[in-house]
Amino acid sequence: MLPGYAFVKTHKVGGTTVQMLLQRALSETKNATQCDTRNPNRERTCRSCLAHTTYVHIARAIRDPASHLVQSAVRSICPFWVPGRPVLSMVMLREPVDRAYSHYHYERDNGWCRSRADGLGLNGCASDHLPFADWLMAPSTLLRQRKLLRTDPLPLLAETVHVLGGAAGWHEALRMLKVITVVGVTDRFNDTLTALARGWDIPLDALKKHYVPRNVHTKPRDELNHSYKAHLEAHNRFLHLENRLYRYAVRRLDCVVSCPEGSTSTCWCV
Repeated sequence: MLPGYAFVKTHKVGGTTVQMLLQRALSETKNATQCDTRNPNRERTCRSCLAHTTYVHIARAIRDPASHLVQSAVRSICPFWVPGRPVLSMVMLREPVDRAYSHYHYERDNGWCRSRADGLGLNGCASDHLPFADWLMAPSTLLRQRKLLRTDPLPLLAETVHVLGGAAGWHEALRMLKVITVVGVTDRFNDTLTALARGWDIPLDALKKHYVPRNVHTKPRDELNHSYKAHLEAHNRFLHLENRLYRYAVRRLDCVVSCPEGSTSTCWCV
């Protein structure tokens, strides 16, 4: 049975870039089309799920393979997800403060947050009223008192922990990372492509051919230095938890790319 392909597409990690290159490379090299598209006439032979709309279902299905309810839910969107079919998986991680910084500017630039705040009768978005560090560290109770909108800290600042770990938290998220086929790192995209080529058995040239950076910000932003990011991570428990997963992802990627090609059976990188 031909394998299926599943990308846990979380936010602000370069996921759109990965989705688009996988969509094209899988179609070209594996004859695998994407199931979770907006096209209602998607082919019944589709074998990949790559979009934001599916990532929670994919994570739950990987976390709980014995649950009939969970498996049925993912199969309703990803029909290839049937017993006996191998499903190759992937997730991307990003340095947590960089990821939060991207969220912050996205809120300020995009307008969705202001529209939602208006609809809820609030005074606006916290990102419009506060500098980055204050937006990041402000207690949710204080923002509610000021009627400023900010996403709950767990999914905002530790989305990998939240999505992969579920109610079980950080330890379950780490266990999940260890069973996901490919764990990429945003700021090491070339190494991530190497890991993807090996883990999903896609020619590296095909991945590179379809690599086109998406959603690149156009407005200049101040750079965040290492010591500043370390300070924020040390004083925010959500960033701290996410950073522990990020450090694992970096170590694993180091191992994968240092493994001689073709030696994965004797090079264990989890």
